[in-house]
Amino acid sequence: MRRNLLKTLSLAAAGAIVFQTTSCIDVTSGVTAIATTVTAGGVIYLITRVLE
Repeated sequence: MRRNLLKTLSLAAAGAIVFQTTSCIDVTSGVTAIATTVTAGGVIYLITRVLE
């Protein structure tokens, strides 16, 4: 459990450093790209389920 906690905290710290060093535009474009990919994947999944 302690190892998982340390891993989670180190990932959170690394993410905080990345967000602080990049500009708002870079972060926004990255979040938008991830959201678009997730949305497109969801739509494709729903279409395949309907067509089955």
